[in-house]
Amino acid sequence: MENKDLKVGINHTRDRRLDDLYDLTMENNELLHSLLKREKISNFFKILYWGFIIATALGFYYKFDDITNYFLGNVSKFMGVNSDATSSQNIIPQLQEFIKTMNGININDVINGSQNN
Repeated sequence: MENKDLKVGINHTRDRRLDDLYDLTMENNELLHSLLKREKISNFFKILYWGFIIATALGFYYKFDDITNYFLGNVSKFMGVNSDATSSQNIIPQLQEFIKTMNGININDVINGSQNN
């Protein structure tokens, strides 16, 4: 009888250990799935973040490209006039005209693309 009770006790201990191991495995599985879900969400927001940064940079480049081209065009026009001038008497009126042109610029017209040369 004693031997039979010992076998029942061993089986009971094994079953309890197997149940505990199963519970730990299920808990581990839940933790791993939650980590995977968080990683996917994190990657999505990283892609969204960098997409926003790149789109903003391209938007600024597109918007300010017109403005910089406009000002660089005026500067190159002045430099072309400056290189053709032979005396300081010709440079001064041209410089005054260039300054008047730069003072008369409405930044909203430049941004909207209606350039008056």
